[in-house]
Amino acid sequence: MLLRRKRKKQEEEAPKKKFCPIQAVRKPHQKPPAHDPKYLLLLPEILQPYISKVLDIESDEHCGFRVVSYCLGHGQHEHLAVWNELYQHIKERG
Repeated sequence: MLLRRKRKKQEEEAPKKKFCPIQAVRKPHQKPPAHDPKYLLLLPEILQPYISKVLDIESDEHCGFRVVSYCLGHGQHEHLAVWNELYQHIKERG
């Protein structure tokens, strides 16, 4: 009984927290990276005829998602949409 009173008193005295949602900051649309043929020469010769464009994508832990996003026509900075869609797909299929 005494504990309940203390909890109620603490809850009443606790200041209300303000909820301030943070908006996601989008980077301004940037030009796509230019085709860089020097990287094509680093690939095995047997693959080279089948490759139409080689791009130098921003390298970080999301670079694979950046590549997929760029190839889908969204630009490399929209990679989180690809990540979210893949996450939802895995979550649903378990």
